[in-house]
Amino acid sequence: MDSRTAAKRELRRSKRLRQGQRNFSQTQRDAPANPRTPQPPGSRPLTEQNLSEFNSILDNKTSSKSTTTQPETTTTTTTTTTTTSLGWSPMDAYQNGIDLVHGGDPPTNAQAIRDKLRSRRESKSPSRNRFKRYGDRIAESMNEATAAWFVQSCVLNLDGGREGSSFAFSQRLNGLPKDAGFNNNMPAPQPDFIQGLHATQFRWVSGKAVPGAFFDPQDRNSIGLAHIAGEWKQFQGGLNIAQQQAAYDGAALVYGRNRALEAMGTADPAGHAGLLTFATDGRTLDIFAHYAAPGQEDDEDDDQEAGEEDGERKVYYRYHKIATADLCSTYQGFRDGCWMVRNAQYHAVE
Repeated sequence: MDSRTAAKRELRRSKRLRQGQRNFSQTQRDAPANPRTPQPPGSRPLTEQNLSEFNSILDNKTSSKSTTTQPETTTTTTTTTTTTSLGWSPMDAYQNGIDLVHGGDPPTNAQAIRDKLRSRRESKSPSRNRFKRYGDRIAESMNEATAAWFVQSCVLNLDGGREGSSFAFSQRLNGLPKDAGFNNNMPAPQPDFIQGLHATQFRWVSGKAVPGAFFDPQDRNSIGLAHIAGEWKQFQGGLNIAQQQAAYDGAALVYGRNRALEAMGTADPAGHAGLLTFATDGRTLDIFAHYAAPGQEDDEDDDQEAGEEDGERKVYYRYHKIATADLCSTYQGFRDGCWMVRNAQYHAVE
């Protein structure tokens, strides 16, 4: 074999080798990607397009998991108990006489309450820096416990108040008698915040003698005659639920107040609101006034139509939105909201 023939054979061999490499590379490119291992963004720069693609990958993973995972119904934190529902049936509340519509008849002392909420006391107004920090951080809160911390630290007054006052977070009202009329077939309310007087301020009466006036008559550190309760939810989420929980809280406090007044031989004037609640989602703050009244049908002489129970006239528990504020849009709104809540706290222990 001459050198010319050998060179031609080597050239053909090199061509076949290169063609094989090209075929293998094409096969690798055409092979389907493993559906179980989606390609991550890797170390690509954090451009808007790449971040959007990354979010889409996460959304797809979340949606695929949601088809096999049961949704959580209750999440417990160290600060407050968060539920995706009320924990009780609105129909039960309605049948027990609790009004869940806060746009009903205002109490007879509505204007006096508004004036008290808007009054300026000697305590210092919240600063603009506090408003800015609150607005920035409340919007970034990832869950209800975080939002609650900002409301507690920036809106509530936990340092002031008269001597002998006391407050509690997420305290179940165990001192209420079961099936007292307003709470039939319902669990005891558990406000996110509640404030009243320490049990030591009531040496004149036993907690057991006034049903519902004390959180826990067996506990010497119990709070008595609470006149303010609050409910909060995650930022801009679940305000309606917080409002309905406030309606139940308020009915419980009205019940305890009325029992205490009975023990002293007196009663509130008809339509008079003696206590307040608030509900907030971090942005909107609503304050409600609560009172008890007989239903309109109870004004008639027909006791059967009046909803009489066990020989007693049925009591209806009303609540009315008395004031509202936007805590995030303006400094004035934030300042007004803080003043209203703190004045409501003063009202609770005066």
